[in-house]
Amino acid sequence: MSPSEFDEHEQERPAPLVARLRAFPLHSPRGILVIVSLLLLVTLFGLTELRTYTLERKEQEHEGRFITLAKALKQDNATAVSVRLTELTLLRNDEVLFELCSRDALSKDLWQNTLSIAILRLSPPELLLKTPLDAAHLALVRRNDRGACLQLGSGVIEYDGAYSVDVVFGDKKPAGQILDVPLRARVLARHSLSTWDRGIVIAMAGSVLLLLLGLWRDPSRLPASSSHESFPVAMIGICTIGLASQLPLWGSTLGLLKGFILAVIQVGFALTAGSSTVLALHRPRRQLTALTLAIVAGFLLSQNARLWLKIVPSSGTAPVETFISWPSGLLAFAAMGLLLPLAEELFFRGFLYGALLKFGRTTAFLVSLIAFVLLHVQQTWGNWGSLLSIFGTGLVLTSLRALTASTLVPALTHVVYNLLLALSSL
Repeated sequence: MSPSEFDEHEQERPAPLVARLRAFPLHSPRGILVIVSLLLLVTLFGLTELRTYTLERKEQEHEGRFITLAKALKQDNATAVSVRLTELTLLRNDEVLFELCSRDALSKDLWQNTLSIAILRLSPPELLLKTPLDAAHLALVRRNDRGACLQLGSGVIEYDGAYSVDVVFGDKKPAGQILDVPLRARVLARHSLSTWDRGIVIAMAGSVLLLLLGLWRDPSRLPASSSHESFPVAMIGICTIGLASQLPLWGSTLGLLKGFILAVIQVGFALTAGSSTVLALHRPRRQLTALTLAIVAGFLLSQNARLWLKIVPSSGTAPVETFISWPSGLLAFAAMGLLLPLAEELFFRGFLYGALLKFGRTTAFLVSLIAFVLLHVQQTWGNWGSLLSIFGTGLVLTSLRALTASTLVPALTHVVYNLLLALSSL
């Protein structure tokens, strides 16, 4: 199918936003579907934000201060057989991971069979875990140029209360160089995602698909309009979105809110300044072919993303990897992955692509693709497989926009792609 099936260069002035909203058949079945799906999407976003906040409050990365055994032996809580590295409060059903970190390499020659690390519940007293620094455990030490860390163990906490990480000597206290090595206990605590959380994500995907169905309109009923006044606003939109994307991810809850702000900015620019022809929010002529192509492309893109992540090495930890390492961040990221696709397609493949058509299809294609990739550079920097995957995804989505002359087709592909990735990680 050729893009020329739709006239994307009509020379009428864009209709005002209010006029376009009035022209939309809100009392028709499709109009009602759009309203219901929008209300459902907003409600689900609110529930996800609340759930993310609840999860984030229960997550903690506790790091005790570095202290040498020589100094720890002088503390009031030291005993004849042990010293305390740290204390913390844990909650029932917390999934916890305990680590011992050292400023040296925790080599077998120096540390083997010298002491053990005990995890205790303080009231009532109970020993949860005791890990000796024997040859088997020291073989699992992770080392770098700053020192070393050993994973002591993990599990689920049964009772709320205070817990501690202690160094236990046994009958013989350590001596010599060991006494002067700084040690630190590190504890990660979090609640895992539930079936309820996966259900919210699936429901969000369903509401977005319903919204796309409601927008699946006959192009012959759309008023013709032009893009000749849209280009300057599109450039302002790119700059605004670029600045907003630089906002740091202040935790999972505010990170999800940042995604919502980006979606509002993109939709706001597109609907306020984009004409109906520019946005191309209509169904393509060959519907069955376009639908099949969109779904298959979404599936193939998800497989392509997994492939790039496997074969392309990373040179660092991308911000998005740190963000999704916690359950609250993973849920927020999955929700953003379903909230943002339609907004991004509306702006990049709809508004920006349509506004640039006055300079030719090649220019519209390249600029909208590059702008889309640059928006995602900050969150994936260091993870080059992820960045290559985003470039490939943008290339396919922009190609679908050019081939079908409809923004809804790449939007459907984008939703399918993000949903499959979200479900595989939750």
